[in-house]
Amino acid sequence: MTIARNALNRITTPFEQPKSLTTENIESSVEGSSVYVATQSETPVSLFIQDSDSQNAISLRLVPVDAAEPVDIRIEMDRESPQTTKLPKGENAGHPYVDELKSVMRSLALGKIPQGYNLDETPKFEGRTEICSQPHLSFALGQRLTGASMNILVMRAENTGDYAKVFDETACVSASVLAVAAWPKIRMEPRDKTEIYIAVRMESTGSVEESRPLLINR
Repeated sequence: MTIARNALNRITTPFEQPKSLTTENIESSVEGSSVYVATQSETPVSLFIQDSDSQNAISLRLVPVDAAEPVDIRIEMDRESPQTTKLPKGENAGHPYVDELKSVMRSLALGKIPQGYNLDETPKFEGRTEICSQPHLSFALGQRLTGASMNILVMRAENTGDYAKVFDETACVSASVLAVAAWPKIRMEPRDKTEIYIAVRMESTGSVEESRPLLINR
């Protein structure tokens, strides 16, 4: 998502009591259900917006651009929104799910395998014909990392157009996607490449009951 640099931008959320979480160079304040953000940065910044009541969180990648007016963003979602991450509750829970996502993405950007994950360098699409789709960008699945609570798909994106393109995280959104990130760049000149990291929720396989031999005739 793009925001105006050196301006106060508004993000209207579906949360009654949102709060913002970030460690990057961006100022934020909350007024009602809206989060106001401003930055002087010329590089993209990440922001988590969490609902104080339900502990749901939205992961945003904001791209500052020079704009004549502030940007007004409205976020809407249903109950099963792919942008929503359920965070565990409890006295010492804090924000472990958000922290795990940030830690995993950071390790991937550094070229490391996150702790607790196994690397598969020949992954299959598993019936999914397209994971990401954005005009003038091509995507190829290169790696898959399997963890206890989620899987990470590592894609290679290339700008196949004639002009610079900014990667949009929503190009990879689906019902099972928890978070999307790009490294080392999200703005690509023609023929530029970057890696895309997609955190995917583990699918519940359910329990399968096996047949047992009967001891009597029925």
